[in-house]
Amino acid sequence: DITFSDITMKTKGRILITGMTEQPLENLTFRNIFMRVTGFESLERASQPRGAANVKPVAKKVNRGPTPAAFVMANGKGITLDGVRIRWDAPPDSAAREERHALYFSEVERLTITGVQGGPALANGKLAAIGFDRVSDVFLSGSKADPGTGVFIGRNGGAGAEITLTGNDLRHAGKAVAEGRLYIPTP
Repeated sequence: DITFSDITMKTKGRILITGMTEQPLENLTFRNIFMRVTGFESLERASQPRGAANVKPVAKKVNRGPTPAAFVMANGKGITLDGVRIRWDAPPDSAAREERHALYFSEVERLTITGVQGGPALANGKLAAIGFDRVSDVFLSGSKADPGTGVFIGRNGGAGAEITLTGNDLRHAGKAVAEGRLYIPTP
């Protein structure tokens, strides 16, 4: 069990956390995290770090490096986000502003999200504020969509019944949940 708490950051980068399909990261908690995104790193050549020098590359591993999101979590079990806020500080009409999810999860089981606030980088863009790609057993409560959020949750795979929403403020979201509206990585 590992907890990251009370962290404030100002960045043009992202948070990228990933386990392996055969060895997912387990029981991680992110509490009271404030991420102020002041620009956009280029994702054109972004690549997921391989790990330690003595780690052998995994065949056909999905590269999460180019995932367009401020916070990316892949291959995990028992993940908790509590009080995570994403704020996009690039001007809304800036030509440099790109499509990005605030949060993106892929192949995560038992995900609890409480008190999250944010939206996609582009108001009413193609991507949802939160992307769920093959995510199961999700409980999302007490969270708030930023103004201009077209879709709060974009999902791919998994049964809709595996996402429980309760006590969220989605007044600024055009739709709470929609199939699609998220980035799908390729191997």
